[in-house]
Amino acid sequence: MFKREYYCLVAGLPDLVFEQNVKKFDFKTLVEEVYEQTKEQDQELIRELFHPYDHQNLHYLLRDRKDLFNDKGFFSLDFLKEHLDIPEEMPQYLIDIVRKFRLGHELGDQSDDYYNMSHYIWSRFYQEVTEKSKNRFIRSWFGFDQILRNIQSAWMCRKLDIPMEEQLIGWDETINHFVKNNLPDFGLRREISFGEQIFNLLDEDIDLLEREFRFDQIRWQMADELTTFNYFDIDKVLAFLAKADILDRWLKLDNERGAVLFDGFVKALVEQKNINV
Repeated sequence: MFKREYYCLVAGLPDLVFEQNVKKFDFKTLVEEVYEQTKEQDQELIRELFHPYDHQNLHYLLRDRKDLFNDKGFFSLDFLKEHLDIPEEMPQYLIDIVRKFRLGHELGDQSDDYYNMSHYIWSRFYQEVTEKSKNRFIRSWFGFDQILRNIQSAWMCRKLDIPMEEQLIGWDETINHFVKNNLPDFGLRREISFGEQIFNLLDEDIDLLEREFRFDQIRWQMADELTTFNYFDIDKVLAFLAKADILDRWLKLDNERGAVLFDGFVKALVEQKNINV
């Protein structure tokens, strides 16, 4: 499929964000500026990249936890509240969540059970995006994210000797791979990107914050790997936004960690820009 080239946008990305002091990094403004400079079909892909926040927000709203609402989603709280009673006007993936919650479609337990509902939402999301997205980066990015999350969950369940079925994201085939595999690495160390790093990291005796930080470093590397030969198209823009999302998360969580990540982000972008000039 033909992809539009965003020469000026990609070349200007570092300038859009990094002329300011790191403490003034405004993720939402960055996304809005990038969004406005892309074509309509590519804007749909940007929305798709941030669908996880819409999923989370709808779940919070259905459970009357509006205090947890995350403004990184593309649908506002007012929009979701207004359309709960007329879900047909919402995107199909959100309609299904509302129907599942309200009408009690069977998935094992009652539909209003928190863990069951959460499992349904995320399993449905990953299925939709990895099977139906028209964009290679989106499919690969979320496919990798699902595998990474399941590896972490399965590894922790095995370590604590607790059943892992309810902790994994996906349907039977995905879950059975972990449940029925007795190998220390679930047979994935050499089968997935960064497998060695992932399982070596799990074997290290480090605190949870450090481990999560380094898993985000792996996600960061994955975004770069997926766009190795993409220089100015929408995939490069999506990878930039995915990494900016990681950066924003750490700036809010841990200023020291975020500053280190920020420096690496700027350096990588500047080097990439120099290569392309």
